[in-house]
Amino acid sequence: MSNKNKGNIALLIVAIIWGSGFIAQKMGMDSIGPYFFNGARMIIGGLALMPLVIKAARPREFFSKKLHGENVVRTRKMNLLVGSVVCGTMLGMASNLQQVGLTTVPVGRAGFIVVIYIVIVPLLGIFSGHKVGLRIWISVVMAMIGFAMLSLHGGLSGLGTGDAITLLSSLFFALQIMAVSKHVTKNNALMLSVAQMLVCGVLTLIVAFIAENTTLEMIKNALWVTLYSALIPTALAYTMQIIGQKYTNTVVASLLMSLESVFAAIFGVLILHEHMSLVEWGGCIVIFASTVVAQVQRKSPERDSVGK
Repeated sequence: MSNKNKGNIALLIVAIIWGSGFIAQKMGMDSIGPYFFNGARMIIGGLALMPLVIKAARPREFFSKKLHGENVVRTRKMNLLVGSVVCGTMLGMASNLQQVGLTTVPVGRAGFIVVIYIVIVPLLGIFSGHKVGLRIWISVVMAMIGFAMLSLHGGLSGLGTGDAITLLSSLFFALQIMAVSKHVTKNNALMLSVAQMLVCGVLTLIVAFIAENTTLEMIKNALWVTLYSALIPTALAYTMQIIGQKYTNTVVASLLMSLESVFAAIFGVLILHEHMSLVEWGGCIVIFASTVVAQVQRKSPERDSVGK
């Protein structure tokens, strides 16, 4: 088997794992609040990736004053601090909104609403001076139609709070991706990715301690699903993504990873016995088609590795 095919298979597995992550996030809230669950999975996932950071990014060498000089090292530390705070805050907003949305929204529907970020990212390029072509506008219209089919039952009055919150999380995922695109040029990508997870986790746990009444019994009941969410969709899938993208065309990689929404819907039906009407399934298809249209002929995938 060629390395390219191995890479494609690895990214397909990543999409399957990310799809299962929606199930874990939904099940975790049967025992514990959304903020504590999200904060814990981010911190555990980030810490689990530390061996990879040490081996691949070599932080001792990266921040060595002897090798690079005091001024360079000071700049690198400041860049990592600023980048991790900005990106971690955006990641916190996005992932927490997604987590809260899942309290009322079925995972199948949530998966397809969240993936709209793929369409939003190039659209937001308008504010940074990028030209938005006809293909992107077509994908935006398709995404709006798909969202209406999926969430607007009986007009705007039928829009559920959970659907609106989940759509807002998609916007913040797009903003987070743009923030990463800006700050990753000044940082080691692997260090920045893990640092933003840890910042997100710490900020989210602060919110959890303020807004939620979490007991040891609740933590114990949610332990295994929290560990799964942290170690498999976050740490393992992220590592596999790095390997897969090394050997795969960027457009193909982006399309394969977009399949997470499809697998989220499949797992929702098989594991949680969720049900969607034919119109809602039609909305899922239209949204997925919009993400394909948005990504075709793109030079690089607008995707950050956060272990969703």
